[in-house]
Amino acid sequence: MKKVFIKVLRFLLLALVINSICPLKAETIDVYDTDMYTKLNKDFSVKEDFWNLVSIISEMTFNIKEYNGAAHINGIEELPSGLHEIANVTSPLTKDAVLTDTVYNLEIRLLYAEGTKADASKELKIAITGDIYKTIPYFRTQLAPFSIIEAKTTSECLKMLANKKCDAILINNAFLQRYRLTEYKNLKIAKSTIFEVPMCILVNTPNPNYIASILNKTFSQIPGNYYTKSLERSGIYLQNRVPSERLKKQIRIICFLFLGILLIYTIIINKIHNSRLKRQIEIDSLTHLLTLQGFEDRAVKLLRSQHFGLLLLTEFNVRDFAFVNRIYGSSKGDSILRIIGDELLKDFGQNRATLIARGYADNFYMIRWFVGSEKQILQEAEHYQEELQNVIGTKANVPIIIKSGNAICTPQDISKESIKDLISKAGYARRSTRNSMVENFSFYDEHLRVQHENEEQVENSIQKAIDNKEFVVQYQPKIDLLTGRIMGAEALVRWKTDSGGLIAPDKFIPILEKNGLVSILDRYVYRCVFSFLSLLKSENIPLVPISVNISRLGHDASEFVSHIDSLCGEFNIGKRYIELEIEERFAGGGDEAVKDLIHRLHEAGYTVSMDDFGSGESSLNMLNEMPFDIIKFDQRFLYYADHSESSKTILRYMVKMVNELNMTSLCEGVETKKHVQFLKDAGCHLAQGFYFARPLNEIDFKKFLVENI
Repeated sequence: MKKVFIKVLRFLLLALVINSICPLKAETIDVYDTDMYTKLNKDFSVKEDFWNLVSIISEMTFNIKEYNGAAHINGIEELPSGLHEIANVTSPLTKDAVLTDTVYNLEIRLLYAEGTKADASKELKIAITGDIYKTIPYFRTQLAPFSIIEAKTTSECLKMLANKKCDAILINNAFLQRYRLTEYKNLKIAKSTIFEVPMCILVNTPNPNYIASILNKTFSQIPGNYYTKSLERSGIYLQNRVPSERLKKQIRIICFLFLGILLIYTIIINKIHNSRLKRQIEIDSLTHLLTLQGFEDRAVKLLRSQHFGLLLLTEFNVRDFAFVNRIYGSSKGDSILRIIGDELLKDFGQNRATLIARGYADNFYMIRWFVGSEKQILQEAEHYQEELQNVIGTKANVPIIIKSGNAICTPQDISKESIKDLISKAGYARRSTRNSMVENFSFYDEHLRVQHENEEQVENSIQKAIDNKEFVVQYQPKIDLLTGRIMGAEALVRWKTDSGGLIAPDKFIPILEKNGLVSILDRYVYRCVFSFLSLLKSENIPLVPISVNISRLGHDASEFVSHIDSLCGEFNIGKRYIELEIEERFAGGGDEAVKDLIHRLHEAGYTVSMDDFGSGESSLNMLNEMPFDIIKFDQRFLYYADHSESSKTILRYMVKMVNELNMTSLCEGVETKKHVQFLKDAGCHLAQGFYFARPLNEIDFKKFLVENI
């Protein structure tokens, strides 16, 4: 054990001796550089790249510092090769300071001012920059005696030579080539000489011989022209790389002129483009009438100059224009629109107090001034509409019907907002008769105003009502007539007002359907139903199918089924507990979109029922075309059956027909024991009505479900 300890101790002592003689290569050595080299290093990274390469090869770390003529400290610096007298220029060296071999050649140019003579008896004044300072001992061996004038930059040296403040200048040739000598006034150069000054590294560190030997080995592995090539690659030798102040000024002027011309050109082009765009926006390309936007913009300016009579705004529309396009083709449809535009222009285009426009599709708008009573104005407008319809039908050779909505105001009420308001009122008046086959002329009166305001109130408050949970879902049970047990329920939505009263769906559903907002309410109801089923499931209460209504079929069938599927997954509810109801008014036409939706719902595993069967104008053939699972007879069947034997017979045979088609029959509006007995005798499967239960809230329905399951 003692021998092992002695061997380890000897090894450690040997390592300490070797380390004191040959320090580790990984030490950090300071490299001192001049101001100019420091700037060069920042601008082009040449010096940094060079010493990084030396560091990689030598495995030493170098820290480049700025040399400012202060007392020298341990480190290395670049000096002319072979000049030990350099110690007189810099601070005193340590006695062991060592110079390495030549690293590269520094190209320095000597410029004499015109008329200067090299006279040994006269000492020359030579201007230099900081990077040349350390090469002065070299030039003292090459030139006649001279004194030194220091300058900060190469440009300052050139100015001093031009102004004859010195006899000559010494400049790094790499920097000199970056200047236009002709830019310096009065600068006349007699001659110039280029000196190749060999540069080496002065090592002034502990163990300088060791460091110098490593550097020499390193430099021997680097091509001799590596540093010069790095300068060339950096672009520093490019002629006139840095333009003179005058050239910079010229470039700035040219750039400003170019930008100015470009700006003027852009303004002109934009003005032309905006003018064309404005015309496209304001003029309809098909009829050459104003567009609705152009109509609104011009209406206020034009009509403010008129101060008599009453203003009538009319919205014209071709009834079932989409049907006309399908039957006769879109080209014929466009022809009809052009004929309408031509007739309106022919009749009123010369009247400066009249504006005519075409809006979306087959909607036309016209503002006219009338003198007389409101009744006379409307009679004249209705008469003109009949004449216009006859003329267009004759010219187009197509039987068409023109519908219109009209709104009146006084000149004092004219503003841009009032024009928009008038357009809205006229449009509402026209749409109020869109389902009528008799009424084609309508006027926005007090009755329509109240109705319109009510609809707007519903539209504006629908989202807020949903956010505040003002809509509540109630559940009306569906009862098996044979067993008396609950077999399902229908989800019915009610609007609970601030006062606590409930608004029936027939007061707001039609409004939401008309304005395309009903899908928002649908999705809210669906989520409420799924959430309630999930609650029942968590309380281990047996579930029954809940039917929800599809209020409007304007949505994508695939997206709708995907949404219901996602709710089933989110709340973990089986598809057998969800029934989708489609109202007869949507299914009555045998529309392919309805068939596609039913097919997709069946494929996904859902039950589909027809709601309110018999309330519309559908034919019995629809039962064969539409593959429903459940047919719900409208409550009016039972109402009429109470008062008519023939109505009883019709209902009895319709129930039998549905049963024989392998569909489930369900009758709504069951209110008496007599109704129940009649439906049992008729063979109806399910019943729904006040006799069994009114629509119940969640708490009451849960209790009913538990008691009647």
